[in-house]
Amino acid sequence: MAQEKGYKCPSCGGAMAFDPASGKLKCPFCGSDFIPEEYDRQKAANSGAPGTEWSLNADDMQVFTCNNCGGEVIGDENTGALTCPYCDEPLVLNERFTGSLKPEFVLPFKIDKSKAKNAYGEYIAGKKLLPNIFKNDRHISDIKGVYVPFWLYDATVNASAEFDGTKETDQGDSTKIDHFKVTRSGSMSFKHIPVDASTRMEDDLMDSIEPFDSKDLKPFTPAYLAGFMADKYDVSKEDCKKRADIRIQNSAVDVLKESAKEQDYKYLKTVSSNVTQTSISSHYALYPVWILSTKWDGKIYRFAMNGQTGKFIGNLPYDKGAYTRSLILTGIISALVIFGGLFLYWFIR
Repeated sequence: MAQEKGYKCPSCGGAMAFDPASGKLKCPFCGSDFIPEEYDRQKAANSGAPGTEWSLNADDMQVFTCNNCGGEVIGDENTGALTCPYCDEPLVLNERFTGSLKPEFVLPFKIDKSKAKNAYGEYIAGKKLLPNIFKNDRHISDIKGVYVPFWLYDATVNASAEFDGTKETDQGDSTKIDHFKVTRSGSMSFKHIPVDASTRMEDDLMDSIEPFDSKDLKPFTPAYLAGFMADKYDVSKEDCKKRADIRIQNSAVDVLKESAKEQDYKYLKTVSSNVTQTSISSHYALYPVWILSTKWDGKIYRFAMNGQTGKFIGNLPYDKGAYTRSLILTGIISALVIFGGLFLYWFIR
């Protein structure tokens, strides 16, 4: 007998999903809701500490593989249409899954599917040259909630920087500009610097929908995944640290520059800087993203929305055929207007 999967309502046995609006597991059949942590404690599903191998069978999760892009996503029976969120190809159940690290934290969805669909609809509204597939209601309904893997870094650094500061003085018909050597140094700490850990999510795409507010992070419990997908990380914390180091260094210099701005400099240009890490640690977390991938003319166009804040980004093509037809129609209308005007001119004469 096959093992029953998913999050079943203790009241009526219906399949439940995580509800972003209430932050609870909710049953659409009887209306019961449950706090995810309490539900998992009652179910005794939370087997294994964060950072150890994740026993997906114990947590009623399954793994699906995309044969096109190689992606592996985790979900339950309520995940929805089984197509890859990254390339829109069919997903297949992978019975040979060997396990994954259990996340330490999860940032729950706050934006539900209807709000994500409405935001996309407003984004494409008025774009007359957009190919029809991007406006198809059935396709828009395929937008997927995906928990994207992130490494979060906590760091303490010693930083120093030299800036060229300028001050301007109005002298009637001219402006006097004075340059000053400005130095700042200090020790500072950063918490939860995020770096996405999936090669299938473009770094610039994920950077564009930041920031995420880490104050809403919760200790991981699998009930938050009910009704959603979760991507497996495929970039190690060591490789992600290279990007984290750059972000930490830039953030440290920005802190020093903000401190220097208190002296009323008109402009501040960084001349040199030195940032030394005195300690750094990492955490594995899942962050919420709504994704709609659309195949058109041999390319994948992706719309992504921050599932916590609603900030989104997308790239859209234009239908070359529709563009050509619009040019022809515009030319015909212009010609009719011109010839109509000439006809009236000669007729009136």
